[in-house]
Amino acid sequence: PYLEQELDLNDYEAARVFFTRAAVPAVHHVTGHQECREVERHALYYPARKGCGTRLARLLAQQDEMAADDPRSPVCGSTIFQCDEIVLRLIDVRGGLDADPVLTLGLPDPRQAAELTTILDGAALKSGDLQHFLMLARMTLITDRRSSPAI
Repeated sequence: PYLEQELDLNDYEAARVFFTRAAVPAVHHVTGHQECREVERHALYYPARKGCGTRLARLLAQQDEMAADDPRSPVCGSTIFQCDEIVLRLIDVRGGLDADPVLTLGLPDPRQAAELTTILDGAALKSGDLQHFLMLARMTLITDRRSSPAI
């Protein structure tokens, strides 16, 4: 009853088309070379302006690659998911999201932060209130699947 589009799960072709359209595929993954123990996994939603989803995903991926290799950064790894203007960022961080919102949100470079504010849809980040944007972007993880450590 909560779906925007009606779905008959008895019609296999209709279900396949529905779930194919609803998928948000992973477009980038990075894991840092630093030792990361006791990390927390968080999911963040970044709404992109129309036509800017790919650009936003690339920008976040570039920032995460730099952050994952920086021993001062709380970001140990990330996966970026993107479909049209929907951009999701799954990040593993040390110390929690609120410890350093600038680094956690991927905004250490002022030039890239300015670019990010131009391609985000909405005024949350434009106000400069990073804690407010972090609150709006935060998603609740329902499942969290991780690979077993290599033996």
